[in-house]
Order: sequence, then C-alpha cells, then structure tokens
Amino acid sequence: MTEHLFKLKKDGKYKGLMKIQDGEVYVQRPKSKYWDFQYVSCRVSPEANIIIKFDTAHPFVTKDKNGKDVFADDEITGEYPCLIETHKVSGIIYYDTEELMWFLETESESIVLSYIEDIELIEEKDNE
Repeated sequence: MTEHLFKLKKDGKYKGLMKIQDGEVYVQRPKSKYWDFQYVSCRVSPEANIIIKFDTAHPFVTKDKNGKDVFADDEITGEYPCLIETHKVSGIIYYDTEELMWFLETESESIVLSYIEDIELIEEKDNE
C-alpha cells in the first residue's frame, strides 16, 4: 500500500489534510464533525462538504519527538550537534530540488534536516 500525506493551505492558513492512498484521494477537514478521512471521487457534489479549497499542498516529512506529523514549510525546533557542543536551532523545513534533500532554514544558515536531533513541531496558531 502506497500512501502520501499532504497538509493543505490557502493563503498560508491550514485548511486540512489530503491523503493519496493507492491512487485514491481522501481529505480531512479540521474541526469537522468527523475527523476521519473522507474519500473524494469526481462524482462528489459540493453539498457533500468535503471539498477543500487550497493553493499549496505540503508533503509529509517526518514525525517529531512527540509523534506529531511534520510537513514541509512547518516550523520546528531541535538540536544540532556540532563538533564542540550541541546548539538549539529552529526554523522552517524546505526541500532543495538541486541537492535533493530536506533542509532546516534558520535565521543564519541552512542545515541538512537529517542532522537535527529531537525535532519538535512548533504548533501553528488556529488561523481559520
């Protein structure tokens, strides 16, 4: 079973999740009556209330130390072990298409994400 998970945003605001599993699309709306993923088919009418308008879909990257899903463009904190000491770092996750790797963009540098330990998601404020 192949599964891909995406966080959906519209104008920078969280709108829900989309899961593509074995070629079928499912969506999950925040604060909906049912938190389960709902199957989306091309025959679904707008009245079904499972349509989510979004302009960006951010792929799942990893889980943080608390088991929370972390997606591209999420803000995280973690520890970056250097030669002499470990530094606390925070920033935004992005994928570099030239390097073909995930990075953490901090205020001063980009760090390969796999070097960061004890990743913790910084929760987005509810902005719906």
